[in-house]
Amino acid sequence: MLFVLWLVPGCGGEADEQVVQLPSETGQWQVKYESLVNRNEETYQQLAALKADNERLQKECEALEGRLEVQQEAEVLKQELTRQRQRVKELEAALAQARGDEGGQVPLPEDLRLSMARARERLEQLGAVLFQREKYSTAHAVILSALQVGSESPQTYYQLAFCEAVAGSYDTAAERYRQALEALEAGPEQDRELLKKCLNNYGIAMMKLGDAEKAAELYQKAIALDDAYAPAYFNLGLVYANELNRPEDAVEALRKHIIHGGRRGVSARDTMRRLQASAAEDKDEGTEQ
Repeated sequence: MLFVLWLVPGCGGEADEQVVQLPSETGQWQVKYESLVNRNEETYQQLAALKADNERLQKECEALEGRLEVQQEAEVLKQELTRQRQRVKELEAALAQARGDEGGQVPLPEDLRLSMARARERLEQLGAVLFQREKYSTAHAVILSALQVGSESPQTYYQLAFCEAVAGSYDTAAERYRQALEALEAGPEQDRELLKKCLNNYGIAMMKLGDAEKAAELYQKAIALDDAYAPAYFNLGLVYANELNRPEDAVEALRKHIIHGGRRGVSARDTMRRLQASAAEDKDEGTEQ
């Protein structure tokens, strides 16, 4: 804030204008305001960070609760399964002794059969949940128990095969995929989506076991079911390129993988360029007579 003072000297003198600057509170209030704004922004940032931490902790708690529920359910089913197996053994022994050895299995009582069916269904459901959560080791144990009490679901065989493959047991995985295919073919209605996955993954297992011809056959069957099934084109292209010495067919299969939106497009293009470069080198070198 400025004040202008007019100073009048003695007679005949000129007026002297002098500007006097008084201390102003405006700048001080500006500093205080900016300080409050900064503190307010810091508070909002801290609040946002706390909200983010709260959401993260909430998700972790929900995940932990889910794991605990699964573990508790698995333990209950395990105990129930043990009881049911023991009861089966006891009843079979009692009936066999009463009727004598008739050269065949003794049929189970209706109540026990229904109880086993309920336990099998619960094991299949729990195994599917664990499989979806990618808890493959635990899922393997639960799904195997479901098979041991009579499960014949193609989905169960497929999930067990996948778990075996994740563990590196490709021979067992191949056998489970074969069982899944048999179960699908025996069913009244085929799940084409599951069928092509089984064929494709069965092919991968056979490839791991060194049977490239069988792997190519399985990939081709998957493509016959769905000519836009990108994963099978990619796998078929790799077999043609790396095992069966069919570079032109490999390029065509990899090209179709890319056309149909496959997720391995970068790898497919790299392999195609490698094959095409190799073909160009062979052409330049020529052949001897």
